[in-house]
Amino acid sequence: MLTFQPPIVAESTNCGSGGCSREITVKPPAGQTPEALAEELGATPQLSIPGSFLDPRTVWVSARPGDDTLVLIADYTSSEWVP
Repeated sequence: MLTFQPPIVAESTNCGSGGCSREITVKPPAGQTPEALAEELGATPQLSIPGSFLDPRTVWVSARPGDDTLVLIADYTSSEWVP
C-alpha cells in the first residue's frame, strides 16, 4: 500500500482490435526511482487485480520505467506474464 499519491503527469486511453488500455504516467517522489516505485506497486513485471462479483474481469497492470517517470498500463486483455 502506498503511503503517498504520486502526481499524475499524463493519462491516455488507447484502443485497438484487442480492446482498450489505459496509460497513466506518474512521477515518483524525490529520492525514489521509477524502478523502485514499480516494485513498490508490485507491477514488476506485472500486477494482477482480481475482479469482483459485479465485474469479474482481471485488470492487468504493467510498468514501464522512464528516466524520471513511470508509465503504468492497465487493461483487461493481457494474459499473465510468464518468464
